[in-house]
Amino acid sequence: MIVAVVIGGVAVHQAQASRDSGGSSPSSSPTGLAGVWLGSDGSLYKFDESGAGSYTQTGRDVCGGDTTTVELSGSNGTYTTTGPLYDTSGGSCGAVIGEVTTTITLGAGGDSARLTTEMTSTSDQYEQVQCYSCGTVTLTRKQ
Repeated sequence: MIVAVVIGGVAVHQAQASRDSGGSSPSSSPTGLAGVWLGSDGSLYKFDESGAGSYTQTGRDVCGGDTTTVELSGSNGTYTTTGPLYDTSGGSCGAVIGEVTTTITLGAGGDSARLTTEMTSTSDQYEQVQCYSCGTVTLTRKQ
């Protein structure tokens, strides 16, 4: 099963997040980051151009709740966004306990990219936090 994924939010600490954000039909022309991408994790990623060096992605948040829009900005083929880091030790999304940064770097031909998510901060009250959805995904342009 292939699902569309909204980046920027992530669940952590003892349980992996569901990253299903529902599907949407592509409407962007494939320039820069705009378009539909297939991730090496089997997920679809759709980005819409929203301005010079700025792209948005809309879908359900990482906890499967509300619809959210993530904005990525940057230049020279590198785009970043930050998002919440959730505690899932109770089996579902709990308190925000930190922040993650997602960086997408386009390949030389523009038909591939590397999406890297890393934990950039955590609350001082949490020790040994493990980010389950951090890491790197290779993207291949579909449209």
